Amino acid sequence: MKIQSAFRDERVNIYAMTKGQLPDSYSHQIILCKKKPLSKVGPFVLLPKSSSPNYKMSAVGKRYKERINNQPYDLKYVAYIDDYLKISITREVFKELQENGFFILWEPEAPYNYFEGRQEGYLALFRVYEINDFVPDNLFERGRIGRNFHFSLSEPYTTEVKRPVLDDATYRSMKFDLIDLLKVKNSLLDIVNTTYVLPGIKNVLLKDLINEEKIVYQENRYKTPEQIAEKIKEKGPKKKKIIVKNEQYYRDPDIISYAKKRANGVCECCGQEAPFLKDDGAPFLETHHLKALSEGGEDSIENVCAVCPNCHRKLHYSSHREELTKEVRDYIANIYN
Repeated sequence: MKIQSAFRDERVNIYAMTKGQLPDSYSHQIILCKKKPLSKVGPFVLLPKSSSPNYKMSAVGKRYKERINNQPYDLKYVAYIDDYLKISITREVFKELQENGFFILWEPEAPYNYFEGRQEGYLALFRVYEINDFVPDNLFERGRIGRNFHFSLSEPYTTEVKRPVLDDATYRSMKFDLIDLLKVKNSLLDIVNTTYVLPGIKNVLLKDLINEEKIVYQENRYKTPEQIAEKIKEKGPKKKKIIVKNEQYYRDPDIISYAKKRANGVCECCGQEAPFLKDDGAPFLETHHLKALSEGGEDSIENVCAVCPNCHRKLHYSSHREELTKEVRDYIANIYN
């Protein structure tokens, strides 16, 4: 990864995006207000301002600021801008963002005043990563004398990504919670995608990955283990990272809970007890839509069963999956007759 730019913002914002530990439902902050999209999407080294905040902080923000004031900050975090959410600018929407844990460090007046009477603006969604090395402090000399919130480093710096600050599931959950909130409040005008890609990490749709596995399986179907091993040897050892994007339909967690409660620890396909208990003592069963959502099936208690992992695979891949599906559908239908 070659880093050529830095992004500077209020110290509390940078800490909330990198170190987190916010006293609310969300541990980290993932948004910043922007009047317009930036010309670059990253990677930016994240750099805290040394000056005092220009806008009014909330009581939570003031306490957070006091807590982090004497904490060191390591120049080992970079960010990409994932998407921009174009929104209507009102005091009410920023009050909702604060009350729902997305922008708790600031009074609603702060972002409203930042937009200077504009009717529309942007929330920039930041994806933050820790990198392997500290970026040398001397590379920021060019930007320290100015007031720009993003600037070029004195020279490019090359390193590798160590880990995301928030794992994919947590980040995506926060992102879609935010989008849902803005939709409910009729504030979301548009989602502007930036399609950032980490260097050396390939974006792959899960369905494409599954299709690739099916194709390779067919290619290897009549080969001996020795022939497949020789094929692997010819390719040589490889280790590459990919980001797997799983595009799927929303599944109501209440329906999932209901199906598992209905099963009461017994697989609704084979009739055997769950294969093991989880840490919390609950029997481990998986849920399965008898008619897939992608094929027009409903996300309903009549279309969902709770089954053991073995039966779940059978319902997806076995040669008699259609007959098995009908048996489970009839079993569930009898419960409600």
